[in-house]
Amino acid sequence: MQPTVDHLGRLVKSLMLGSGLLLGACHSADEATPGKTPAPSKATTAAVVGLTPAVSESGTLPVELRFGLQDPPTPGPPFTLSLVVATVNAEPALRVRVRGDDGLDVEGPATLPIERLAPGSPQTLAVTLRAANAGIHLVSVDVALDLAVDAPTRSFQFPVLVTAR
Repeated sequence: MQPTVDHLGRLVKSLMLGSGLLLGACHSADEATPGKTPAPSKATTAAVVGLTPAVSESGTLPVELRFGLQDPPTPGPPFTLSLVVATVNAEPALRVRVRGDDGLDVEGPATLPIERLAPGSPQTLAVTLRAANAGIHLVSVDVALDLAVDAPTRSFQFPVLVTAR
């Protein structure tokens, strides 16, 4: 099977995102000094400090998504992905759906409900994933109003680096 332009474009975007995340993580580790932590903005809460913003792929729902891992995942054992959903507008019930690319399985839960999302009160969620092999894997997250079929949505995508054992 020959790669299509769409596949190559997604691969290039994934590699760029992964490189940026790795460089950002290295850069922030270099600047960290004991006893000196950057002051978060007034809008930032403890739940989102230290998490990486996900790239919005499409949609009109005014939500932000951040993600984080406690330890670098390895192939085989399950690992927990932390997600934080925030908004500047009050949102009624939301539905968050998580998918992994080939080789990255969502073990549970793949769909997470949020009863109500208030501005300045991010909602923290946890998803268990399992990687079949090492490499950069893409995670896709869709956030939708849980009211109607044609409700506003926002889709996010971000890489997860699975390291060899």
